[in-house]
Amino acid sequence: MIMRLWPQFSITRTRLTPRQDTDSLTHESQDAPLTTKGSSLIRVGLLLGLTGMPMLAPTLTMAATSSTLSSNPAIISPAAGPASAQAAPVLTPQIEQSLKTKLKQVGIKPAIISIKPSKLPSMFEVQLEGQAPLYITADGRYALQGELYDNPSPRFSLPPVESTKQTQSGMPVSGALRTSMLKNMSLQKVPDKQMPLYHSSVPGLIWGNMPEEGPFLTDTSASVITNGEIFVIDGNKILPFDERFEQQKNQYIFSQLDDSQLITYPASGTERALIYVATDVNCPYCRRFHAQIPALNAKGVTVKVIGMPIYEESPEIMRQVWCERQPKARQLALDAAMRGEKVVNKCARNAQIDPLKANKALAEGLPVLVTPMVVRSDGSTFYGSFEDAEFLDFLGLK
Repeated sequence: MIMRLWPQFSITRTRLTPRQDTDSLTHESQDAPLTTKGSSLIRVGLLLGLTGMPMLAPTLTMAATSSTLSSNPAIISPAAGPASAQAAPVLTPQIEQSLKTKLKQVGIKPAIISIKPSKLPSMFEVQLEGQAPLYITADGRYALQGELYDNPSPRFSLPPVESTKQTQSGMPVSGALRTSMLKNMSLQKVPDKQMPLYHSSVPGLIWGNMPEEGPFLTDTSASVITNGEIFVIDGNKILPFDERFEQQKNQYIFSQLDDSQLITYPASGTERALIYVATDVNCPYCRRFHAQIPALNAKGVTVKVIGMPIYEESPEIMRQVWCERQPKARQLALDAAMRGEKVVNKCARNAQIDPLKANKALAEGLPVLVTPMVVRSDGSTFYGSFEDAEFLDFLGLK
């Protein structure tokens, strides 16, 4: 079931899932987020004119909105202030020409039809021939591609002013800003009021993740949403995602995790690398990764496991594993579950006891779109196969 953040906006993606009869992977259509590192690479490929790539067109479901909302005196009119706390940039002829030159230098193939101010804070809208709009900062450093969708909810709240420290890239939004944004999302189905919301590298642009639906970008007033993902233009190169933001966000998440609720497999001898792994006991590739942990420990790698049940049958099994109070007993219980063995019931039938819950909620901010998900302690995520030699390179091992 798609839990729509915006009533008229929904997307589906193809998720990698294990076949029932083999450990290999197959594609299966799911109601889940389109925005992944793979989709970001495809978007960049299309901009550069590479062929053989599928268009990323979101599936839209239009919903009627009430015309009586404007009669509510509590609603803030557009004249009351800007859509976000960040002032809209002014498009000068110099900026326009600079952006056209930069886009041409990095190899953007579609013809530029126009450049104009946009609804996204700190960004201009670039209309491209035959493609979704491109949004780009005045310095040409950050960009994203995708359609914007208006929030039909009444606007009850203006975003609070936050300190520079609070709005740094990768930092979570303040409680006051979260409250303000949620007030402006009254018509949206927001099942989790604590969904991850972080400041992006673009001032005024907020990155969020809706579990079961996926990452999105919005402004501090939550007036528009897009499924686009920020990429970086560095000189004459396009980097398919903002690694600095991801690292800072992930490092913050790691600092908030309850270490006592992680299952830790320490390095043998001197620690040479530390990784966090989001895992599911019923995921075949998670089991294959888990079997390699002793070898990683022997190479000096400490592995900290975050319980992230994805499969329908996994939450109760993993809850029982994490109910083991002693670290060694919990580790042995996870080892047994990864071998497919039955786990001894330690939580009785009290579903209110869930040691996984707090860390799982924080890990939604990584976000965990596939398992196993491997993230280095510096916040860098590994997107390849852990069975390839490049994984050891990622860990800094020869």
